[in-house]
Amino acid sequence: MKLFISLKYKCLLTVYFSLSVCYCSQINGQIPQYDSGVFTFDSKRNSTVSFSFDLISNLIVIPVLVNNSDTMRFILDTGLKTTMITELDEQDTVDINYARQVKILGLGSGDAIDALVSNGNTIKLPGVTGNKQTLHILMQNVFNLSAKMGVRIHGIIGYDIFSQFVVKIDYANKKVYIIDPKKHKIPKKNTRSVSVIDMELNSGKPYIYSTITGESGFSHKAKILCDTGASDAIWLLDNGQTMNLVPTKKIASYLGLGLNGEITGHRGRVSSIELGNFKLKAVTASFPDSVSTNLRSLFDNRDGSMGGEIFRRFTITFDYSRNKIVLRPNRYFSDRYNYNMSGLEISKPFLHLPFYEIQAVQPESPGKEAGLQVGDQLLAINGKQTKNLNLDDINEKLIEGEGKKIKLLINRSGYIFKTVLQFKSEI
Repeated sequence: MKLFISLKYKCLLTVYFSLSVCYCSQINGQIPQYDSGVFTFDSKRNSTVSFSFDLISNLIVIPVLVNNSDTMRFILDTGLKTTMITELDEQDTVDINYARQVKILGLGSGDAIDALVSNGNTIKLPGVTGNKQTLHILMQNVFNLSAKMGVRIHGIIGYDIFSQFVVKIDYANKKVYIIDPKKHKIPKKNTRSVSVIDMELNSGKPYIYSTITGESGFSHKAKILCDTGASDAIWLLDNGQTMNLVPTKKIASYLGLGLNGEITGHRGRVSSIELGNFKLKAVTASFPDSVSTNLRSLFDNRDGSMGGEIFRRFTITFDYSRNKIVLRPNRYFSDRYNYNMSGLEISKPFLHLPFYEIQAVQPESPGKEAGLQVGDQLLAINGKQTKNLNLDDINEKLIEGEGKKIKLLINRSGYIFKTVLQFKSEI
């Protein structure tokens, strides 16, 4: 069948999300069954292929073709089991096989959402092709990823790739390597420049154990999902032990949007996180509240999720065939762990226009103190017109800096005015 979907639903989100999905309803009393699709190299002579990716808000964006479609942009996400199309606009058409409707749920406090499921599809990445692939197609644009990231994003892909290849992600040089598992060699020992970590696979998702130490000195060996589809450093869920890691210095925060609604909680820092023989210090951590994560018990018994703000400091290799993760620090390893201190969420609702709009203002934040409101248009930052910037440039300027001031030029329904953001460290 020819599928043409126009998704016009507009919603707030930040890209600090986790894409855990499970079924909350059955179709005719049956849980949907899926093909066990296979990915292969396009050339039998290849045992490795590589291609470039875009790194946007710590998320890996790669080119994907679905059933001979035009090139689409997907997020490469270890936290997702089945490939998902999250949004299509009026110009997008995708040929898919017969689809049926299901309801799916994930993190968030809202209801389950409708999706289509289609089997027997062909998915192409540079150098590899997957046949008999299953697709989820969301019927609502709940993530609004394109507006949030400033470029067209069509979907998310994960386990279908990681389960059949060794995948090496070079964050510093923005390269993905797809490797034949039979040709991949694991380092024999840990050194100052490499660490091999044991990994568990649960429902197609990779988990590690990491010792996390809070400001009080309390340490907890936590079961952590390695989630390249999350842009934050780490989320710690409320399971009793992890709550002993919540710092006294923290701020209430809107953390993002899951499949079923807003995720709220607090943001602070933990003293250290151990990854193999590497120790990460003063790491920003988010603590979602129990209401936002009330569906957690349906997924697993993890303590939290680790994301791109940590992973971008490494070249990271996922070897599902051997249950190993290999970490090699890159030139960003010692960077300070920062966060958006402004309290503003900026989006680009019209992708083909240099129009940047405030989508959320955190209470008691510099943005709130500067008198900014949802719907304000951002015209200039420190005298530089936003029409000459992309969304990543703008978000970079909103990263923390104790005592930093940012001058903004704002359009509020035709009224042009200036204001100043005064940054102060709250965590």
